[in-house]
This record gives sequence, C-alpha cells and structure tokens, in this order.
Amino acid sequence: VDLSKVGCSCNLAVYFVPLPARDMHGKPSKGTCPYVSYYCDANAACGQSCPELDVMQANKYAFATTPRKCDAPASNGHYSKCDRDGCGQNTNSMGVMDYGPGSRYTIDTTRPFEVHTDFFGSGRLAGGAAAFTGMVTRLQQGTKHLVMDHASCGPYLQHLANVMSTGVSLRIAYWGDAPKKMAWLDSPPCGGNTGCSGDNAGQAVISNIRVADHPDGDWHPSGVSVFPAGQIGSSDADRSRGTGEFEQQVVP
Repeated sequence: VDLSKVGCSCNLAVYFVPLPARDMHGKPSKGTCPYVSYYCDANAACGQSCPELDVMQANKYAFATTPRKCDAPASNGHYSKCDRDGCGQNTNSMGVMDYGPGSRYTIDTTRPFEVHTDFFGSGRLAGGAAAFTGMVTRLQQGTKHLVMDHASCGPYLQHLANVMSTGVSLRIAYWGDAPKKMAWLDSPPCGGNTGCSGDNAGQAVISNIRVADHPDGDWHPSGVSVFPAGQIGSSDADRSRGTGEFEQQVVP
C-alpha cells in the first residue's frame, strides 16, 4: 500500500462486512445511501448496521486495525445495534517512532509498505460451532516490521465467529472529514484545521491484494487499484473465500 499522499483527516480503509444488509424480515435492504446499495457497517452507514472487521483504516500518520461486533442478529440476519468503538489497535498508542512519514520511523509512510493480516480459528466442522480466536496485523517494509496483535480481544472476536464462517464481503473505501471528526484515527499526531481535501487528499495505491484459506495456501494476486479520495471498491468474489477484481463506484 502507498499512503504517502494520504494526509491527516483522511482514511483509506480495507475491511470486511456481511453483505447484503437485511431488513427485519430477512430480505436484502438497499438502505438510504444514493451511492451504494445493500450496504451496512458498524456505524450504521446508510441506516443499516452489521458487524465490521477493519483490516486497516489509515493515512500516512496513523494506522488502525479494529474488529467491531454487533448484538446477536435475528434469525433472519438483521442487526439493530453495533459497537462502534470495537477492540482495536492503533499506532497512536504504540511507540512514537513506530509509524509515520520519514526515515526515522520503523514504518516510513513516504514509501510503500506491506500489510499482512492473519485470522485464527475454524469454521463449523462436523456440526461444531465456529471459532474466531485471534487476529494479528503485521506492517512490513524491507527488514523492518510492526506487529499489531489483538491478543486481548479473544472473547470479543468470538462474537464475530459466525459472521466470518458464513462469509463476508471485502470492501475498500477512501474518505475523510473535519479534523475533530477524524481525531479517533489520527490525533495525535494530527490536529489543527486541515480536513481531507485538496493536496491533503492525494491519491492512494493498493496492489497485490491476496486472500488464502491458511498461511500455506495458494495466494492469488488481484492486481493494482488506484483510489482518489471519495471512492469505494468492492470485490466481485464478495461472499466466497477467494479473491476477485475490484469495481470502483464514485462517491459524490
């Protein structure tokens, strides 16, 4: 991923959600957003809630990775309330020299770096219950690396086990807001009066997105996706356990 032009108050997000959103009768629900249909997340975007697993929410000053659970769904797959805060890790709370623009940081965001996330658990085997026991995200740049381990989130992750076992959609979004509204992501070190616009909202590049059933499985690169601010991408292989090419839908 290349975040060198993604400034304060901007967020390049790669995450999983169980789509399509469903109404209280279990039917797919379009929601209220004019730019995307059948969408939901833990913040009830488009007026629809569902669990959300954020592999990354990041700019060149901060990187967060956060699972977000919801209440137990109705039998029809409808959710009414979710945990917006989640059980997350953020470079803001790690070492001050771990992540940022410049060669003095462990991960220098003026240059591209790799993001690897491992999920630990099992699906429903022989009629048993699904398990989601661990999540580790590793940022890699040459010989340097930064590990973000959700070891303390074990019981929390289990609330997402059935969702992960059933199948989720891979989403990519690039958006931002006023500094105060984005403080959850990047303050400190960001702050001030600069929102996600103009030169601050430069182009972001994601390449070689890969998904595998297990660490030793076959990996399938999906190419390169370039995202100007205000775009959403979605996988053609939405509910499968493989990788698909990315479509881009422009957000006004």
